[in-house]
Amino acid sequence: MRSKKDHYKSYWYNPVEYMWWMWVGVIAKDSVNGETFVKKIVAKFTSRAICFAFLQRVREVKSSEFHAIASRMSKLYDIVMKSKANAIIFYDENILLLRWLLYLPELEMVTVERKGKVWIMTIEMELISLFYQRSWDIQVFHGALSFSVHANEVLGFQHFLQTKNPLLTKEDGFVRSFWEQAFECGFPSPAGDNKPGRTCTGTEKLDNLPGNVFEMSMTGHSYNIYNAVYAVAYALQAMQSYQSKHKAGVDERRVNIQDLQPWQLHYFLKGISFNNSAGVEISFDENREVRAGFDVINWVVFPNQSFHRVKVGRLDPQALPDQVFTIHDETVTWHRSFNQTLPRSVCTDSCLPGYSKRRQEGEPFCCYDCISCPEGKFSSQKVPYSSHFVIAPKSHISHVKMTPDAALCKQGQHQLLNR
Repeated sequence: MRSKKDHYKSYWYNPVEYMWWMWVGVIAKDSVNGETFVKKIVAKFTSRAICFAFLQRVREVKSSEFHAIASRMSKLYDIVMKSKANAIIFYDENILLLRWLLYLPELEMVTVERKGKVWIMTIEMELISLFYQRSWDIQVFHGALSFSVHANEVLGFQHFLQTKNPLLTKEDGFVRSFWEQAFECGFPSPAGDNKPGRTCTGTEKLDNLPGNVFEMSMTGHSYNIYNAVYAVAYALQAMQSYQSKHKAGVDERRVNIQDLQPWQLHYFLKGISFNNSAGVEISFDENREVRAGFDVINWVVFPNQSFHRVKVGRLDPQALPDQVFTIHDETVTWHRSFNQTLPRSVCTDSCLPGYSKRRQEGEPFCCYDCISCPEGKFSSQKVPYSSHFVIAPKSHISHVKMTPDAALCKQGQHQLLNR
């Protein structure tokens, strides 16, 4: 059951543009999907006058081979932390590689001080930990932004989690395996070859687990699965209803649910529409994709390592053009190093009125030097893109005020308004 990820790929750059982050870094997984992502982002950012501080591709890291590529990871860490870019986009299917990267200072493998950054995660990124990462500090992700399929809290979901007992679902091996890893215990083996350590009782509580091991809230991924199960149930019901109304003819036979092939449900799936228990209408568009948008999620990590996702915005591809992306930036919690002020991510600060840009040789157009205007000319405005002088009549030069709003002190191309 999919949402419009193509729309997500087209619009997710909005936070970067909205926050005026014109100098960004990108770390993308070295894969087919990663390469597609890089091509899209290069084309999109170039058209939006956004520059790359760096663009690094990294391959998947396994714990057994980490030391073999430690040197490469250390170089990437130095690039990230030495960069003036505070906004860093991370593209991968999971967060494990990034966790390794930001853990390097604890391993004393780097000397550059770790700085606070705004990590912008791709869709459905979850803060997960392998068993050996559970004690790793997650404060580095405080203030991160990510996208998630729009989700609502489902009535009874918390109770379902709080009363979960793997001993009551013995046929579900996944739950038992997860339970052993999450609670670091083991269930008695029927063969008697029990593992050493604590025995799982089944009465352990999921809400006692840290947030980087298990989230109690309804994530977008869980919400998708929940809706998918109901969608299939409604499609099966629609198919059975159709069969009961159109009895099998001479050359036809009724389809047994046990013999049903997935493609046989497509016709019924595309036409269903129902309200889930959260009161949200679920339906599909002409591409058989869910009619839903994405939430902009702010990651908030507390000093005790507890973790909370806060919805701070919305991405709705079906909305009016000026309402496709909304974010309540005053509600966003930034990394503590930014002292709760909007982080800047630029190569060069804007030139003040009276100065103009001169591009730095060999650098992207976002990097420039500010040079004084020649005598008789003044800069027209204070914005990152202004690089022009306006000729000032000699009789009016004494009236020029070099203030941030000097762009307003002109009429036409060659005349100033006295202020």
